[in-house]
Amino acid sequence: MRNKRIGTMFEAKSLPRHKFDSLLHSDPSIPSSTNDDDFSTRNSSVSIATPAYYDQNPMSPDSSPINMSPWNQTSPYAKSPWSTSSPINQFHENFPPNGLIGSLFREEGHIYSLAATGDLLYTGSDSKNIRVWKSQKEFSGFKSNSGLVKAIVISGEKIFTGHQDGKIRVWKVSSKDPSIHKRLGTLPTLKDFIKSSVNPSNYVHVRRRRNVVRIKHFDAVSSLSLNEDQGLLYSSSWDKTVKVWRISDSKCLESISAHDDAVNSVVAGFDGLIFTGSADGSVKIWRRELQGKGTKHCFIQTLLKQDCAVTALAVNPSASVVYCGSSDGLVNFWERENHLSHGGVLRGHKLAVLCLAAAGSLVFSGSADKTICVWRRESGAHTCLSVLTGHTGPVKCLAVEEDHESVNRDQPWILYSGSLDKSVKVWRVSEKALDLQQNTPEGGPPSDSLPSTHGFSSSRSMSLNRLNRAWRILDSKCLESICAHDDAVNSVVAGFDGLIFTGSADGSVKIGRRELQGKGTKHCFIQTLLKQDCAVTALAVNPSASVVYCGSSDGLVNFWERENHLSHGGVLRGHKLAVLCLAAAGSLVFSESVDKTICVWRRESGAHTCLSVLTSHTGPVKWLAVEEDHESANRDQQWILYSGSLDKSVKVWRVSEKAPDLQQNTP
Repeated sequence: MRNKRIGTMFEAKSLPRHKFDSLLHSDPSIPSSTNDDDFSTRNSSVSIATPAYYDQNPMSPDSSPINMSPWNQTSPYAKSPWSTSSPINQFHENFPPNGLIGSLFREEGHIYSLAATGDLLYTGSDSKNIRVWKSQKEFSGFKSNSGLVKAIVISGEKIFTGHQDGKIRVWKVSSKDPSIHKRLGTLPTLKDFIKSSVNPSNYVHVRRRRNVVRIKHFDAVSSLSLNEDQGLLYSSSWDKTVKVWRISDSKCLESISAHDDAVNSVVAGFDGLIFTGSADGSVKIWRRELQGKGTKHCFIQTLLKQDCAVTALAVNPSASVVYCGSSDGLVNFWERENHLSHGGVLRGHKLAVLCLAAAGSLVFSGSADKTICVWRRESGAHTCLSVLTGHTGPVKCLAVEEDHESVNRDQPWILYSGSLDKSVKVWRVSEKALDLQQNTPEGGPPSDSLPSTHGFSSSRSMSLNRLNRAWRILDSKCLESICAHDDAVNSVVAGFDGLIFTGSADGSVKIGRRELQGKGTKHCFIQTLLKQDCAVTALAVNPSASVVYCGSSDGLVNFWERENHLSHGGVLRGHKLAVLCLAAAGSLVFSESVDKTICVWRRESGAHTCLSVLTSHTGPVKWLAVEEDHESANRDQQWILYSGSLDKSVKVWRVSEKAPDLQQNTP
């Protein structure tokens, strides 16, 4: 069916549906203690969000910068767990940071649902308890008889909770004591249930030769949504139906057989439209229309049809944009101003998107990868403002409300996030925060790092979308975008003589030079230093000796020397697995690897000697930094080396250039 006013269906090319059934039902049984070595994001309680790399297709080896490495089949390149946003983003008064305010924790169950109203926050968990929080402290609570709490919505003094056992319970706040909540009943009411059960036509056939009353959900209630203007409550369920309830008398007005698989989300939108998303991979539109003395919801159109499950929906009421999260980690969106034609894809997560929320010009996506992406929509384009990290389990639910107490009006939103780590975190979010990345309809992962330029007035970023970008530090202006390689650009370094070196998963190392062209400048390709079958994973330049080093996924380190006109100088063989990072200082170069070791090499008279093999980490060594040891009394021990690993530790080493040799590597 096609409707010119609404738009056309978008067929997504995405990953096949995951085999684990629980993820398809937007309820992945991912334990909160999942080993963090599987993720390139970090676990931290710091209040400043940091950018990180997110693989568009974590199941595809082609997308991996180290696809020949047995470790971490997504990417070794996330920012260091100790890194933070730029100083401008942290301290500039015009760009307030998005940060953590506090955490709410009670050792009783995983958090599955949230709802905020005024100064109160309601949380639901698999302990069957609904907790009420005020000013980040527990205010009161009440408990249902059965079924974990999967959804909460609030309408005036009434609180509606959806449960795993298929029931919708109705609660009321006491007018005398707001800490007391009384249960009014269950949907459907006992009276309506008995009345419907008498008539055989009110039964529907379900699995295992069962017949159930049409007005009652016989499987878990997955989501709830309110249309307060019409006084209606919508409930979706894993029983493949959406039910419509009248709030005033708790009567079920309609039961809609909406999808061919579990309905994971329902939202009441603009223009009287209802949007539903399902594990069958589709998003559908429904409209409430008058029929005789009553009303009926009529199917209008399918917005999306894909192989992977739709796990979450959200509508931005001010901008009239519909957002859809999926089990492949993508967020699709449609805009009313474009007649609900497909607007594009937001790529920010490596694992399933489990929840969405929208407010103002912002949309928030929470994921099984334990992160929350904050997106801002402006002039039709979406920008990733922050990646909020801190949860140690999948982020299962989000709620957002305006921050009425904030002195700075650039920070108008309070975001609540509930996780399977049993905690609720409270964030203050600004619409004016600096951008991490911009998502066009084609999308694309964010930049991975901004290397030092040693005094140059510009910086360069590497990215997994095969582009290099040159930025002017003074005004943060992008001066140029360079199509550098045929695969992911894993490293870029600013070197000597105005040269730029780039390394890629396509196995090549290339040289570029910044040259004047008219009134501006442009980076021109000079030559290809290296072309090999395995991925280039790291680059480093020794500025004093003018030597370029290249680490690869085969564990080797190649090098080229300026004094020999950048001809190939030789190979350093010290690792059994992929080299993940390099650093150079003085006459030393450091190589770190998936094999959990750090090799310290000394260059002398054109030959490289392995001084030490540092072993102590219990996981792949992914980051390092080196600085001169100004406090050392022994001038033979002049370097301090910092190494970061997937074992969650940072180790500090004192390194001497005069250490005894282990071996000598000649060409």
